[in-house]
Amino acid sequence: MILGTLGSDKMVTTVNAILSEVFTEVFPSEVRIYTEDDPSFDYSKIKDFLRVLNVDADVKVVRVGKGISRWKDVISKESLDVADVTPGRKYMALALHNYSNSGQVRYVYLENERKGYRPFGYTPFHEIKVVDLRQGTEVKMKAIKTRGSPSEVNLNYTGLRMTLNMLSLLGEVKLDYTSDEKAEEFCKSWSGEVKFKEESEMAKARGRLIADTNVYMSMGPRLLYFGDKVLPSSSTYAELLSRTDSTQKMSPELTRFHLGMYAFRLVHDKVPDPSKKFGDVPLINEAKYLKSEMSEEVTLVTGDSGVMRSARSKGLNVIYLHDREKGKVDFTSKALCLSAFTKVDVNVNGDTFLNVRDWQFETSKVRSLKQDYNYAYLSYLLTKKE
Repeated sequence: MILGTLGSDKMVTTVNAILSEVFTEVFPSEVRIYTEDDPSFDYSKIKDFLRVLNVDADVKVVRVGKGISRWKDVISKESLDVADVTPGRKYMALALHNYSNSGQVRYVYLENERKGYRPFGYTPFHEIKVVDLRQGTEVKMKAIKTRGSPSEVNLNYTGLRMTLNMLSLLGEVKLDYTSDEKAEEFCKSWSGEVKFKEESEMAKARGRLIADTNVYMSMGPRLLYFGDKVLPSSSTYAELLSRTDSTQKMSPELTRFHLGMYAFRLVHDKVPDPSKKFGDVPLINEAKYLKSEMSEEVTLVTGDSGVMRSARSKGLNVIYLHDREKGKVDFTSKALCLSAFTKVDVNVNGDTFLNVRDWQFETSKVRSLKQDYNYAYLSYLLTKKE
């Protein structure tokens, strides 16, 4: 079987298209990637991803060149079993759709296109549809068995989220653990199981947000949902650095600050230069400065009533996080958070598939107990930094 798809300016979109097809039980012996220019990526890595899923395929890059006439000439001579037109430029997709001799032409539809630049599995599968464009029907994705791979890897938030999402194709994912009351309370907040009513105000607020330290500690990765609306505060970063840049023996309190720092780095691609001072006054002054310099509105988000009163007295917009309510748990955030304090079992339909433990500043140790579904190793390869 030959699977054809398109090259893109981001390798992740091509990889995602190929893996999405494999998870619909397309098992190619050859993958052809059609590109305009010589690729700047090492597409041979795709072989390693496919091997984990029991697919031994040659990966061939076909340099077509630029222009629709050139693409028509080359693509019309190609015979494919399945053509995926998801990545690449629109005219390339139209050429592959219209001119190739393909048994099926498919497209991977995402409800939120921005998530298309995240590694495979990051987006929950209920937000993804693989569509047969000629039949106008959806092709269901299924859990695919893996071959023997290393059983233990280190995964960050992204890798663990990918793993749990892939396991969800098998059934209901739940966590099993034993922890003390303080860790449980902290991780319920960090994972969104308990949230603030005022988070709806954050979503509705115009312009940008700037948050204090306790916001990162209490909301964790949930701040990702606000995208670049949240500005990285240099005074908040300075406080987190001061709290975590320590040779002290790790304690539950220090662990919570490290999780706050991890959330800060997770939310912001680039961290600011830390200010020389931190605390309530520097944070408020920073918010005032941003308000005066930016054309957009700036709102300070805090869980400290003293900061709230002081900032409002200086004319700043403030959202005060204080009223808690039941939320929807993000199992990835909860597993990662709890693994800083205790061992967590990940169960699917009541059967234990993973152990997550020993979080160390960015990653947790993840052990797969089912070699037939060792998605943790696939996630490790997909997120591995060279």
